[in-house]
Amino acid sequence: MCSIKTYIEDMADDRNPNGVGKDFEITEREYEALKERGLVWRKFDSYESYLDEDEDELMEYLCIIPEKTGLSMKIYVDDGWAYKRHDHPIWLYIRNGYSSDAPILPVIVSDEPCIPLRRFRLEVSEQDLEMVYGFILGNYANLVRLACDRIINVDFLKVVRDGRK
Repeated sequence: MCSIKTYIEDMADDRNPNGVGKDFEITEREYEALKERGLVWRKFDSYESYLDEDEDELMEYLCIIPEKTGLSMKIYVDDGWAYKRHDHPIWLYIRNGYSSDAPILPVIVSDEPCIPLRRFRLEVSEQDLEMVYGFILGNYANLVRLACDRIINVDFLKVVRDGRK
């Protein structure tokens, strides 16, 4: 089971530099409720069953290349409220394999990162997955800020920490 450390603050209009409206504001209590629903992930067994009911949201994510992260694969991070629109915890995506057409897997951004699926076959090495977890732990606060539009993607890329460290 994933444990997600709370980071989200109450967001008042005057503290939101990007002018995101009230529809996209989230309080700590709302985020706690969202996480609780998301940890069960609406009882889906696989990402494919999730896609049967929800649209592919990958186009809403920032793609970061291996040269920037130190990982062996591209990762896709939420850079603007996708988690809120799609009703799940903040996560990033990885390819479950090393080809550009490998299916994607969500990895929850947490102080204990994990893949919130019950049935899947991991097609990347355990070492590569551990490096993704290390990347999440090393960049936790900024990944949450990016997902909540508290930092723009250009600034995020300036402060991102290499997954090898």
